[in-house]
Amino acid sequence: MTGPLSRPRARRLASDPRPARTGRSGLGSVGRRRWALLAARIVVAAGLAIDGYVHLNLASTYAEGGGVVSEGLLFRAEAAAALMAAIAVSVTSRRFCYLAGSAVAVNALAVTLVSRYADLGAIGPFPDLYDPVWFPEKLLAALSAVLLCRRREERS
Repeated sequence: MTGPLSRPRARRLASDPRPARTGRSGLGSVGRRRWALLAARIVVAAGLAIDGYVHLNLASTYAEGGGVVSEGLLFRAEAAAALMAAIAVSVTSRRFCYLAGSAVAVNALAVTLVSRYADLGAIGPFPDLYDPVWFPEKLLAALSAVLLCRRREERS
């Protein structure tokens, strides 16, 4: 016995006339899993890229706010985090990257909803983020974050 399989067992496996089980699509379970993971990576990376683009696009609009930390700086930080998570998810399919992407999406959605529905005022060095208006970019960022959070729940 030189390998993990004995010679008679290896010969028997190699000469098995039964076809391997495949689904309707002709792919085995491993092939379907790879395609599902690839689709999930594309959806997550696209959602994070949309979130990053929207925040980067809106950063100049909110940059004039005074204080130690301006809304423009917060928007740029969110855009950088979303884009880094999108790159990490698209490059590798590690669980940590998906968790980081989910954390960015949950953060973006939470801040969007709180800034829309609650006027908390300035907290420490952070400015008042209250913005009671829905506009197309805000809706797009919120929708992409909701889809990412929902996609993460389905994978769990």
